[in-house]
Amino acid sequence: MPPDPAPVFEPVIGNPAPPPARIVELYTCGVCTDEIVKGEYVQHLLHCASGTNIANLVNLAFQLQSKIRKMENSIRNYFGILYVDDPVELPLGKCYHCKHRYSHKGWKNCFEMRRADYMMAIFEKTDYDYLEIVKRYQANFKKAKIMMLWLKQKRELEEKKNGLRIYGVDPSNRESLKQLPDSILKPLRQLKAKHTRNLRTFRAKLGVETERLLEFYKNKRQAEKTTFITVLLAVDTMNPRQTPLQFVNVA
Repeated sequence: MPPDPAPVFEPVIGNPAPPPARIVELYTCGVCTDEIVKGEYVQHLLHCASGTNIANLVNLAFQLQSKIRKMENSIRNYFGILYVDDPVELPLGKCYHCKHRYSHKGWKNCFEMRRADYMMAIFEKTDYDYLEIVKRYQANFKKAKIMMLWLKQKRELEEKKNGLRIYGVDPSNRESLKQLPDSILKPLRQLKAKHTRNLRTFRAKLGVETERLLEFYKNKRQAEKTTFITVLLAVDTMNPRQTPLQFVNVA
């Protein structure tokens, strides 16, 4: 069924209610474990994870996240346009249904389409790009998180090694470390083994989370596709179009 009509707002008498609280996105730094506001996270990583490309990976992930939201908003906007039968604005003048610009200009294929059919064409044309951006977004964040744990553990190990200077050895020199008895080196070896296990476990955990998140994005998009098409099919049935689809920004 079509969406409810827009509500009519009565004038407010007295003091108006305060605006809704703004949601603040926080990210936990995987290196120092501090909680950082999203807008300051990349700058924080430039300092906290200096000498690595972690900040660049996170920055790229945020850019891809913004693209995902932009594509989602675009789909919802097209649904609203088709629902009220406004002219469809084409990105860069390219029709979502017609294969060639000349076929679109020639008044073939798409102008007599139902609203629901054109909505389906929009989904089909953008599904692949949408999921590819989601995958790239996840891949960059996954790599950044793994590198954060690696860097955190590396610094912990270096701190332990520096503690061996009291024995008159150079922690950065393997031959120098071999001069120490096993009883002193054993905790260091145990820490290295622990770090290796941690990384292996963390990679596996992120792999599961990545698959789960990808499935979430797929299901969310499919749910919107089903809802939008169902609503537009009802509109096409109850109020069939009397004129061809209108387009603007046609190249």
